[in-house]
Amino acid sequence: MRMKLKHPEECDRYGIYTPLYFCAGETEISTEAGDSGAPVIVESSVPTQVGVVIGQQQLDQNNLSNGNLNPTVILKIPLFCDWIRNVTKGVRCI
Repeated sequence: MRMKLKHPEECDRYGIYTPLYFCAGETEISTEAGDSGAPVIVESSVPTQVGVVIGQQQLDQNNLSNGNLNPTVILKIPLFCDWIRNVTKGVRCI
């Protein structure tokens, strides 16, 4: 599914701690229960390159069946690059 990242000021209005998280979503497009842990990938603008994982879907306060569409909360993976590199013995993290 494709979702747009929201501006940090908009995330702040929902009480999302933006130094640690992104938020995303739009009208009628969001995650639901069972999506936690899914990677959030930004597609490359270069056709021969793969996308980059920028986050992990963390928690979901949505219920699409009743129209409750809060932003999806996404953990910022780049904050953990040092740990990822150490644990994986050098996997590239940007």
